[in-house]
Amino acid sequence: MPNWCYNKITFPTKEAYLDFIERYGKGSRKFSYQWIIPEPKTQEECEEKYVLHNDEERKAAHLGKDEETPWFNWYEWHCDKWGCKWDACIYGEDSFDDAQLSIFFDSPWCEPGKVYEKMAELGIDFSYTWAIEGDQASGGGKSENGKLSCYEDEIECEDEDCDLPDDEPPQPFDGLPAGNGDFPKDIPF
Repeated sequence: MPNWCYNKITFPTKEAYLDFIERYGKGSRKFSYQWIIPEPKTQEECEEKYVLHNDEERKAAHLGKDEETPWFNWYEWHCDKWGCKWDACIYGEDSFDDAQLSIFFDSPWCEPGKVYEKMAELGIDFSYTWAIEGDQASGGGKSENGKLSCYEDEIECEDEDCDLPDDEPPQPFDGLPAGNGDFPKDIPF
């Protein structure tokens, strides 16, 4: 089982929040990365490097046979396009908190950084926080005017190839913030 990463996306205004739900979720209240970066529906629209041509390639990729998309290397595609292996994990029918203008969801192992990057590219203004269970790491960021700024707490890393920023001191993080104003280093709207 993966360690879970708890995520929260917060919007600066009620209008931005409702517009995001309507425009990208088509009114759905069950957040999905598919809203922002949809999987290919057919083999023809899939990049070649994510196409499995036969059972041997599927076995080498450690993927079972998916009856709907037997040609699709979803694992590599998800990791490359979303930044994590599975879609947003939602418990229950609704992942939204209208009072906080926020979306809550879990992801396996890490935050879906590529989804946050794409949301910024699309010009969506939002802030976000993430925390890996067991206080292993946490961070967040803010998208404003198409630019994404991020922060991550400094964590110990024994691997010399570890790619963690060392130019910023660790930031205090005590769970997911309750509202827009709790972000460190001037992240709030």
